[in-house]
Amino acid sequence: MLPFEEIVDGIHRFWKKNRRAYDSYDRVNHRYTAMILMLSAALVLIVTYIVSDPVSCWVPATFTHEHAVYANRYCWVKNTYFLPFEERIPSAELPRAHIGYYQWVPHILLFQAVLFCIPGYLWRFLSKTTGIDIHMIAQTLNTQECLDPLKRNAVIKPIALHLAGCFSSRKRRTNSTCLMTPSEYHLESCDSTETESFSRQRIQSTEKPNKCQACMVQHGLCLGKKHGTYLVPIFFLCKMLFLGNSVGQLFLLNYFLGTTYSVYGFNVISDLIDGKDWSETGRFPRVTLCDFKIRQLGGNIHRHTVQCVLYANLLNENLFIFIWFWLVFVSFVNVFGILLSLSVVFPRERLRFITRKLKFSKKIDVTDKRDLSTFVHKYLSLDGVFVLMLIGRNSNDVVISELIAEMWEHYREECN
Repeated sequence: MLPFEEIVDGIHRFWKKNRRAYDSYDRVNHRYTAMILMLSAALVLIVTYIVSDPVSCWVPATFTHEHAVYANRYCWVKNTYFLPFEERIPSAELPRAHIGYYQWVPHILLFQAVLFCIPGYLWRFLSKTTGIDIHMIAQTLNTQECLDPLKRNAVIKPIALHLAGCFSSRKRRTNSTCLMTPSEYHLESCDSTETESFSRQRIQSTEKPNKCQACMVQHGLCLGKKHGTYLVPIFFLCKMLFLGNSVGQLFLLNYFLGTTYSVYGFNVISDLIDGKDWSETGRFPRVTLCDFKIRQLGGNIHRHTVQCVLYANLLNENLFIFIWFWLVFVSFVNVFGILLSLSVVFPRERLRFITRKLKFSKKIDVTDKRDLSTFVHKYLSLDGVFVLMLIGRNSNDVVISELIAEMWEHYREECN
C-alpha cells in the first residue's frame, strides 16, 4: 500500500471508529471539528513546505546564493515584524512587535484537534466500565439482519438479555460492573452466577424504604453505578468539556494571534467591508521585515534589514476566519445539545419516552401504569433509559422500539 493510501485509510478508520457511541451534537465536536482542524494543519504544511518556501526575502545584490539561503532560513526561525510602508524603519535600539505565530500554525491546529478529541475518548473509556458497549450495540442494530423483520428478533433478543443482565447486576452488587461484553451477534447476561430474577419481591423489600432517598434516586440526585446514575453525569461532564473547549478556543485564538480584537471573526469581516487589508491592520501580513547581523573577519558586525514575503499567511488568514466562525457555530450546537439532552434527567420525560416506544412497537398494550413506572424508574433507572435513548439516536424507531418491547417482556416474565 502506498504511503498516501495508508494516510487515506487511516483517516477513514478514524472517521468510522466508534461513531455510534455519541449523539450527533458530540460528533460535531469529536469527529467533524477534529477532522477539519487536522485537514487544515495538513493543508498549511503542504502549502508552506512543499508548494512554496516558508519565507522568501529580498536581499541586497551583493549577497551570494548561500547568503540568500541563510537569510531566508534565519528569518523563518527568527520572528519577523510588520511595518507599514508609510513608516520609516526604526533604529536598532527600538523594540519591535515581532510576529511569532506563523511557524506554529500547524502545531496549534493539531493541538486544537486533540483538545476536541479528549472529551470523546474520555466518554468512550468511562462508559465501557459499565460493560455496555453503546457503539457495538448500535452498530449491531444497524446491520442487514435488523432490516429483515424475519431475522430482526434473533439480533434484538440477545441484546435485550445483555442489557437486562447489566441492569440487574448493577442492582445486586454495589459499584459492580458488567464483566462480559457483547459480541456482534451473541450477547449474554453479565451475571451468569446469579440466577435470581428481578421480581416484585426484590422491588418491594421487607425493609421500609427511605422515601427521600428513593425520590433522590428517581431524579438522578444519588450518583453511582449502584443507583443507576453513573453514565448520565459522565455524559453531561463530557458535554460541558466540549462546550468549554469550543468557547475557550475562541479566546485562545485571540491570544495566539496577538490581536487587539475582542471578537476576532466579526472584526476581520468589518475590516474587509471597510476596505482595510493586511497592509493597514498588520493582521496576517504578507510582507514583513527581518533584522539580522553578520559577523565578518576582523570582528566587524554588520546589521541587515531585509524585506520578506510570507506566502502561507494568505492561507492562514482565510483558515482562521473560517475556524473562528466554525467554533462559534460549534459553541451554539453544544449549548443546544446540552439543553436537548436534559430531558433524560426528568422522570416524566423518561416515562414518556419508554411509553411512546412501547406503543410504537404495536406488540404490547401498556395498561399497567404502576408496572411501567417500576420498569422505567427502578429496573432501567436513569442510566438504562439514557442508554436506550442514545442507542435510539444511532438507529431507527422500529429497531429501538422492538428492543425496548423485548426488555419489557423480559421484565414482565421475571416479575411473574
